[in-house]
Amino acid sequence: MNEAHTEQKSFPSSVAPGATIFLASVCVMMMEIVAGRLAARHIGSSLYTWTAVIGVILGGITLGYYLGGRLADSFATRKTIGLLLAVSSGACIAAIILNNLIGEWTLLWHMEMAQRVLCHIAIVFFIPSMLMGTVSPLAVKMALESRQDSGWTIGRMYALGAAGSILGTFLAGFWLIGTIGTVNTLWVTAEILLVIALIYQPKAVWMYMYAVTVVFLAAAGTINLKQAQYIGSAMLLRQPREPDMLYETESQYGYVAVHQLSKQPDERQFVQDNVKSHSQIIMGKIRDLRFFYERVYGAVTRRAAAGKEKLCTLSIGGGGYVFPRYILDLWPGSSVDVAEIDPAVTKTAIQAFGLPRDTPIRTINLDGRNYVDELLEKKHRGEQIPQYDFIYMDAFNDLSVPFQLITRQFNEKIFAITAPDGLYITNLIDMRDSGQLIASFVGTIKLTFPYVYVVTRSVSYDLPANFIVIASKRPVNLEDLNTEENLADAQLIIRDENDLTAFDKKTNCIVLDDDYVPVENFMAPVVRAVSAISIADKYITQAQELNSAGKWEEALEKYRMVVKICPPLSAKANFSMWKILADHNEWQEVVGVLGSVLAENDIKTNKPFTAMLHYYLGIALNKTSDNEGASRQFEEAIKLLQADLSEKGDSAQTYSHLGQVYSITGNTKDANLCFEKAKQLQEDKPK
Repeated sequence: MNEAHTEQKSFPSSVAPGATIFLASVCVMMMEIVAGRLAARHIGSSLYTWTAVIGVILGGITLGYYLGGRLADSFATRKTIGLLLAVSSGACIAAIILNNLIGEWTLLWHMEMAQRVLCHIAIVFFIPSMLMGTVSPLAVKMALESRQDSGWTIGRMYALGAAGSILGTFLAGFWLIGTIGTVNTLWVTAEILLVIALIYQPKAVWMYMYAVTVVFLAAAGTINLKQAQYIGSAMLLRQPREPDMLYETESQYGYVAVHQLSKQPDERQFVQDNVKSHSQIIMGKIRDLRFFYERVYGAVTRRAAAGKEKLCTLSIGGGGYVFPRYILDLWPGSSVDVAEIDPAVTKTAIQAFGLPRDTPIRTINLDGRNYVDELLEKKHRGEQIPQYDFIYMDAFNDLSVPFQLITRQFNEKIFAITAPDGLYITNLIDMRDSGQLIASFVGTIKLTFPYVYVVTRSVSYDLPANFIVIASKRPVNLEDLNTEENLADAQLIIRDENDLTAFDKKTNCIVLDDDYVPVENFMAPVVRAVSAISIADKYITQAQELNSAGKWEEALEKYRMVVKICPPLSAKANFSMWKILADHNEWQEVVGVLGSVLAENDIKTNKPFTAMLHYYLGIALNKTSDNEGASRQFEEAIKLLQADLSEKGDSAQTYSHLGQVYSITGNTKDANLCFEKAKQLQEDKPK
C-alpha cells in the first residue's frame, strides 16, 4: 500500500485539505492587515506603507506557491503540511520580534522613504507569507489524491482559499485589532497555525514541546504581569513601555497614546501612530497654545470674531481637542462641533489629555466629508443645519493628507455650510522649495472662496513648514498679525488674495478634483524631509547618550552623520559638536565647526544667536593664538547685539550677552553697565 493511500485511511482527506486552505488563507490576510498597522509605528501609515504590504505579501505567497508545488512532489503530504504550519507559526512570532528590532536599524535610516518602507515590510513579513503560501499546493495535492473529479476539486480549493481571505480580512479589520490589538492579533494567527499543525501531526512529541514553547512566548508577549512584561521586553516580544507613557490604546483606525513631556509644568503630547507632534498641552492652561498653527488659528479667530459673544465652530479632526477647548474657554456657551472618525481619539483625550467627560463639545464619529455630506442631505430635505462661523481643518499631518478633504468638490460643500461672514481655516505642511501641495490647494480653493490668504513663517526652504490657508466669503484683516499673542517672534509671511503669485507660478500645479488628487506625489518631498529629520533626531539622541557616558569621540561621529544625512539640522549638530570639542581642548576643530555653523546660519532669523556664535568663535581663536581673528569676531558680536537692541528694544538676555562680549574684550565699564541693565529688566519683568 503506497503512502498516499495510507494517508487517506488515517486522515480525513476529503475535509482536511479544504479546511487547511481556508484557515491558512484566513491567517495570511490577518497578517496582511496587521502588517500595515505594526509597521506604522516606525514608518508611518501612508500609501507607501500599504503598497509595500500588499506587494510583499503577494510576493511571498507567490514564491510559497511555487516552493509548495515542488515540495508536494518530493515529500509526504501530511507530515510536510504539519511541519510547514508549525514553522509558519514560529515565523509570525519572529515577525513580532523583528518589527520591534528593525526600527533601530541604522542601515535602513539612510534609504529613501519608499525604499525604507519596502525593506522594513519585506524583512518582517516576506518569510511568514511565503511559508503560509507553501501550504496550499500541498493541500490541493492531498485533495486530488482522494477524488477523481479534479476540476471540481481544484475549483473548490480556490473558492475556499478566497473565502478564507475574505474572512481573515473582515475578522482582523472589523473585530480583532479593535478588540485585542494588533500584536495580539498576530499572536492569534500564530496560535491558529500551531493548532492546525498539531492536528496534522498528533503523535509527534517534538510538536508538543514546540507548542509549550509557543504558549510560554505568547504569555511573555501578552500577559499584563510585571514578570511577563520584563521577560517579553527582554526577548523583544513586546515594546518596552516608555517611562513617560501615561496612556495608550488601539482601535480600528490606529494607535493612540499620551506621553508626559514634563511634570512641572505638566506638559503632555498626543501621539497617533508615529506622528508624535499631533497635539500638545500644558494641563490646566488651555490658552497656552503650543503649536504655531494653533496660535495662528487663535489670532485669526480673535480678529474675525471681534464683537461676537458666542461662536458656532466645526473642527474636522479632534486630536487632543486642544483648539475646540480653547474656543470654549474664550467664548463660553459657544456651539463647538468636532468631526472625529475614531472614538478612541476622543476617549484618549478624556482619559489622559484633560478633556472633561461632561464637555459641551459635540463629537460626531464620522469622516469629515461624511459629516458634511450628512449636513447637506439634511439641508436638501429642508431641515435646519448649522451655519458655521469658523471651520477648522485639523486632519492633516506631515505624512498623511486625506485626499477627499482637499478637492474642489469638498471645498464647495464647506462653502455651503459656512456662514456669510465665516472662515474656513486649514493647516497644510509643505516645503517652500517644492510647494506643489500648497500651490495646488490654494489654486483649487480660490475657485470656490472669493478671499484666500496664506500665513506661514520664515523657515529654511528645505524644511517642512506650516502653511495656514484662510478662505472666506469676505475680506479678513491680517495686518500686523505678528503683534497678536504668541506670534511676535514668529517671523510671519502673509500672502493676501492679491499677492499669491508665488503659488500661482509653481509648476505642475493642478486643480484638485475628486477624480484626480495625486497627493502622495505632492507629499513625497515632505515625507523624505520628515524621514531625514526623524533619523537625524535619533542620531542626536544617541550622541547625547554617548557623550553623557564619556564616549565623546563616538558622539562626534553620530553628530557628523547628522550633518551628512540631514543638512537642515547640520547647524544644530555642529553647535553641539563644538561644545564637546571645546570640553576636550580640540580648539582647532572648534574653529572649523563654528565656522560651518556661521556659514549655515541665517543672520536675519536670530541676531543674538549669530552674535554668540561670533563670540564663541572668538574664544576658540584666542585659544589657537589668533588674537587678531578673535578681535574681529568679538567686534562682529557687539555690532549684532547692538543692532538687535536697536530694532527690538530692551532685552535682558541681549544685554547679558553684550556684557559677556564686553568682558572678554576687557571693556569692564560697558560690561558692568550691560549686566546692570539686564538685572533691572529681569526684576521689572511681570511675575
